[in-house]
Amino acid sequence: MRKNKSGAPEPAAPPLSLIPVGNTTGSGTDAESLLQTLPWGVVVLDARGTVLRLNQQAARWWGVPQQELQGAKLAQAPPGTLPADLLQALREVTGRRPEQDSQEFFLPHHQQWITMASASQATGWVVYWQDITAQKQAGQQYQAQQTAHDTLLRRTEAIPRTEALQAELLTVREQQQLREREIFYQMFEQTPAVIALLRGPEHRIEFYNDAFRRLYPGRGELRGRPMGQVAPETASQGFVDLLDGVYHTGETFSGTEVPLLMAQPGGQPPKRHYFNFTYQRFEENGQPAGISVFAYDVAEQVLARRELETQRQRQQELFEQAPVAMGVFSGPDYVVQVCNPKLEAIWGRTAAEVLGRPLFEALPEVRDQGFRELLDGVRATGMPHLAHGMRGQVLHHGKLTTVYLDFVYHPLRDAQGTITAVAAVATDVSAREGVEAQLLAFNAGLEQQVAERTQALGESQARLQSVFDAVTTNVMLLRAVRDADGGILDFEFVLINLATQAYYPGQAVIGRRVGELNPGIRLTPIFGQLVAVVETGRRADFEVHYTHEGLNSWFRLVGVKIGDGLLYTAEDITPGKLLEQAQTKSFALLQQSEAVAAMGSWDYDLGTQELTWSDGLYHLFDRPVGSPVQLQSFLDAVVDDDRPAAARLLRTLSAGSSRFDAPLRLRVGEQVKTVRFKAVPIPDVPGEAERVLGVCLDVSDVQRLEEENLALKLDRHKELLMAILQAQEDERRRLGEVLHNGLGQVLYATKLHLDQLDTPALHALPALASLHQQTGRLLAEAMRQTRTLAHELVPTSLAKFGLAAAVRDVCQDLSTPQLRLDCHIRGEEEQQQLPQPLQVTLFRLAQELAHNIVRHAGATQAALELETLPNWVSLRAEDNGRGFDVQAVPEGLGLRTVRDAVALLGGTIALDSSPEFGTHVRLRIPLPLFS
Repeated sequence: MRKNKSGAPEPAAPPLSLIPVGNTTGSGTDAESLLQTLPWGVVVLDARGTVLRLNQQAARWWGVPQQELQGAKLAQAPPGTLPADLLQALREVTGRRPEQDSQEFFLPHHQQWITMASASQATGWVVYWQDITAQKQAGQQYQAQQTAHDTLLRRTEAIPRTEALQAELLTVREQQQLREREIFYQMFEQTPAVIALLRGPEHRIEFYNDAFRRLYPGRGELRGRPMGQVAPETASQGFVDLLDGVYHTGETFSGTEVPLLMAQPGGQPPKRHYFNFTYQRFEENGQPAGISVFAYDVAEQVLARRELETQRQRQQELFEQAPVAMGVFSGPDYVVQVCNPKLEAIWGRTAAEVLGRPLFEALPEVRDQGFRELLDGVRATGMPHLAHGMRGQVLHHGKLTTVYLDFVYHPLRDAQGTITAVAAVATDVSAREGVEAQLLAFNAGLEQQVAERTQALGESQARLQSVFDAVTTNVMLLRAVRDADGGILDFEFVLINLATQAYYPGQAVIGRRVGELNPGIRLTPIFGQLVAVVETGRRADFEVHYTHEGLNSWFRLVGVKIGDGLLYTAEDITPGKLLEQAQTKSFALLQQSEAVAAMGSWDYDLGTQELTWSDGLYHLFDRPVGSPVQLQSFLDAVVDDDRPAAARLLRTLSAGSSRFDAPLRLRVGEQVKTVRFKAVPIPDVPGEAERVLGVCLDVSDVQRLEEENLALKLDRHKELLMAILQAQEDERRRLGEVLHNGLGQVLYATKLHLDQLDTPALHALPALASLHQQTGRLLAEAMRQTRTLAHELVPTSLAKFGLAAAVRDVCQDLSTPQLRLDCHIRGEEEQQQLPQPLQVTLFRLAQELAHNIVRHAGATQAALELETLPNWVSLRAEDNGRGFDVQAVPEGLGLRTVRDAVALLGGTIALDSSPEFGTHVRLRIPLPLFS
């Protein structure tokens, strides 16, 4: 059970200075004994939640031997007898702030309440548990207070009712004689009720008694003045509005316990009253004449009842939150009148299941266990009964469970002294009884172990001293030397280790004063720090450069108060300091190098997600040195086009799983810099990265030179390519001229000579005439193919009408009744801007793809598509022909020619073919080279 810190006085916390913290291996027998004999539970943790040390009291409450807990991590430590909420709070200590409020917990196995507090140390945490059981015991008897409050409530509720007296007042009529009215007035003067008669719509006071006058002291003569003028507060609080309503409607108004804040004379604060009152209209000659006021001041009863209700509520809260079980059983059948949650837990029943029922009817299993006889004895004798560790069995979830109880049966009497009920206050000590049973069993073998442990203790002390002497750090136990007024004059050596003795070769140190052996200590802050540790109890941990007694060294000094002295360690850190100074020089050199090389470095801690920049990196990003940075700072500076790549690099950096090396373009002020990012993860243990180290190098100048070099290479490549294309075209033109002017003329001359053989004599020889005709046809076909080849080698339509018209001519020329070849041209205007050699090459490629379809596809439908895009020219050919296996069938001359031409232009070719869907060829030629 866990409870937050309340307003009740807290127990005194254990003085932090008495508890050895950190590594106490060398603290000696005095420190160890002091820790083990403390009345508080002490647990020492390191920053990772490992139990470094705990004393006997903490182990007893934990219910686990010290040997099993020391060195164990809290996350795997056995719970023992600690309740779940306390164990969870203990595991959360290392994640808390240094200063935490104490918390309260209930240890059910020990039937004790404890508080838990924690204190942060340089290397870990110290947790303190303190027993506060005595402060949590309830010492009041609830039933007696309940009876007293019920009596007070009945008296409060017996407020005199005034309706009858008001009815008598309202029977007064205007027709009664003045003498009778005066008699009533005199009677009203003596009544404690507040009575007044208000005349007319202005509610002028016509009559009032002494009780009414006492309500308005220091306000002069009241008679004849309007009510709102006499008591302005009644108007501001709505009472005059009520009078107006009663006067005009004739409906009587009655109020119960209505508050009225009334002004007081002499500048005193206003006083709150509560009234039961009635406003009733009276008439004269059938017309409204005024209002009668009849009221009782019931402030005392209202406040008394509220106070009673507050006390009842506090009692109920105390009863519900009581750390012990409480119940009240009335009558000879012991009917359950009261049952708090602790008693419900012992019985295994809810209050709804037992309240109003005889005890041994609600809990039949306990009828024959002796409890009834004890209750009968208390009723018969009137004497309380106190029991310790009484055994009982109750049903919990349908199963008999054995419990052990400490309880008191106390008789409750009425006003006549008759015993009417018995109160029970109990504590479940089952856990304690179980522990005591275990202790009894344990004690059987304890005596046999005493002798062995005594011997082991001596050996352990010897080993402890050996370990103490083996520590290379100087360790000293010092005792304060004080003057007559209690001020610290010096410190005396009580215990030192061998490392400390080495600083005083051949000298007796124990019993001598520090100032005697080290006079230079008073010339440094060391002596003042040691005095502050003893006087304040606060741990000291500081570094100092000591240059006295022939020394020139740096020391880290740690002091912890022990009694009227302190445990004092001095670690020689001179090598580390010299290394630190060298690192400082190296760091300065690194900063200078970064400034010269236009670079910067950074360090990212994967655990804390903290990013650290060097000064050079701040300068590279044009940001103030020391301003906050995070991973997003890299991404914020990257230009939009490089953001996806930057985001991938940041994910790699956050994971710390691999190296990376990539350039990114950054916008720094008005400039765009190209910065190369290189990073490498640094592992803590193999396979687990702890941090990532990286550098950023400004390669803008290098990038610019590379781009210029690349542009120069592209220009040279373009010139070479254009020369190749022009050379190919020149060669085709030459071949076309040779075919047209050379071979074509020869074939034409041959045809003329052959035609001269066509004579009557030739026809006389049928075989020779047939051969003549066949030769003429072959010669005509050769002439036709020669002309076609010459025209294809020199495409006149391309020169005259452009690329689009030339490609359409190809489709038109090759279309037949058996094959429909469609042509699609997109971006025709852009095609006109292409260099002439590129247009010729695209025409040749379209021509070759179309011829391949005609020669090999066996298709009935085909399409040729030429499309110009911002950075590409796309040429696509497809057919519904027989297709072929791209992997198995070797490429012919036509397809190899296409591939060579596309490769020369730096383009790509995609080929897909199958018997089901025919063949699809797509060429993509990049345009930047030709821009």
